[in-house]
Amino acid sequence: MRAPWPSLLPFRPPALPCGSSVLAGEDERWVLLAEDDGALRFLLASVLRKDGHRVLEVPDGEQLVVAHAALPPGRSGRTVVLSDMSMPVRSGLEAVEEIQRREPGLGIILMGAFLEPADAPRAAALGAAFLTKPFELAKMRALVRRLVATPGATAADLLDAPDAPRL
Repeated sequence: MRAPWPSLLPFRPPALPCGSSVLAGEDERWVLLAEDDGALRFLLASVLRKDGHRVLEVPDGEQLVVAHAALPPGRSGRTVVLSDMSMPVRSGLEAVEEIQRREPGLGIILMGAFLEPADAPRAAALGAAFLTKPFELAKMRALVRRLVATPGATAADLLDAPDAPRL
């Protein structure tokens, strides 16, 4: 019997198309997007896909951890995580801390209405940038592009760089 509420089913990553847009030898640009607001998640995912990123989008922190585990092994390029801080089931910060233990060197961008003072040191330890909602899409896109282009830099470094876009 099929459940009448498909949005409550466990996350299943989408199958990758046979005619992949990533050419052999090119870096794949994966973005894991976690946002509980469906309309904002749709908008951010659409913009990131338009920029050529492969986007896995989820509505909470627990599914963010599952989505990361479902990424193809041996992928090339840097993975960027764009996550809301406050979500149901598990916070974005808790999820990103677990993912960072599995894959050091992630590009991490956290977003929310505000950053709790107690969470600031945890976010700083991850090298995460924090975007205060609402933010300009162009500035978020520029930060994601810079993270992909400079794998050794943290999002916080790029956000604070003299030539960085002001978020």
